Amino acid sequence: MNAYINNSVDVNYQQQLAKFNIRSIIDEQQYISEIAAICQQFETDKRWILMLNPNEKSLEQLACYQHINTTRILKVNGSKHRISRLAIEKALSIGNCAAIVIYAEDMSSDDLADLQYHASKSSTQCIILEHRRNLH
Repeated sequence: MNAYINNSVDVNYQQQLAKFNIRSIIDEQQYISEIAAICQQFETDKRWILMLNPNEKSLEQLACYQHINTTRILKVNGSKHRISRLAIEKALSIGNCAAIVIYAEDMSSDDLADLQYHASKSSTQCIILEHRRNLH
């Protein structure tokens, strides 16, 4: 019985982790590949993909060259509108989006922990695309 309980806890924990994902991005090509994969992953889901701070040029390339349907992507640019962590948490809790994709260069561990907590309680997947600079 104890093994069953531990197995159940492990599966639940893995499901929660699957709803929160941090992916390191080194260059624009990798960024385009990640966004293409995300769009394909949620292609059959009729909900939106909310992208915070997207690279507009890369999204245009997706639509033109890779034939990825970008009509279900909502874009919010943080340089034009301040995006608070509370607003992201609210979007996660509402569940209108299949995924929230955040392109970030620097997020604090507290912010990441809060987003992971809210994503684990949500039907929306939270994906952080973290820009890593090449070190030469």
